[in-house]
Amino acid sequence: MPKKKSNMKFLLLLSMSLILGCQHSIKQSNIISESTSLPAVYLYKNYPNLPDRIFVPSSLVEFRYVGRSHVEVREGPSINFKLKDYILPYGFKVVVLDELKSWRKILMPEIDEIGWVNYKALYPASEKELIAINPKKLSVVVAKKAIKEISGFKGENLATKIGVGKAFLVLKEQNGRYLIWLKDTASVAWVGAGYF
Repeated sequence: MPKKKSNMKFLLLLSMSLILGCQHSIKQSNIISESTSLPAVYLYKNYPNLPDRIFVPSSLVEFRYVGRSHVEVREGPSINFKLKDYILPYGFKVVVLDELKSWRKILMPEIDEIGWVNYKALYPASEKELIAINPKKLSVVVAKKAIKEISGFKGENLATKIGVGKAFLVLKEQNGRYLIWLKDTASVAWVGAGYF
């Protein structure tokens, strides 16, 4: 690997570690592993002009509503995790960010919270609307190699190229791909996790 690329990766890793508050020493041989996601604070420090809310059509994300009354929200994907301080009512709207077995990691845009619920509590939402999402609640990925092909949400190829080091908000991770928010076009696209 050329020294310039090695130094750039080391500086990127160092700056991310400082942002995340890592207490251990960093060796130059450490490189960001595949599919590393970071808190959105990283994106805000590097892209300060992001809006307070991004508006995403409900058809472009896994939009659901709570189909039971009094649904408990947990801090992690099992009953062994602590309960959050609130219970979701019937009809409450959520965005599914991730899934692990029978658990769904959800974003609750109305209250700016993230938690885990059992999948049986969620039902598909049929409404078409714009969802206002606080980007500070989303994870961020940073491109570690140039991205030549980007698939739109419905599989179409977008004529957009992305360089190394560019950061993106993640709306969903599924089957080795990220659904990312493209700031420049205010749209979303699927990109293989191997680029991050």
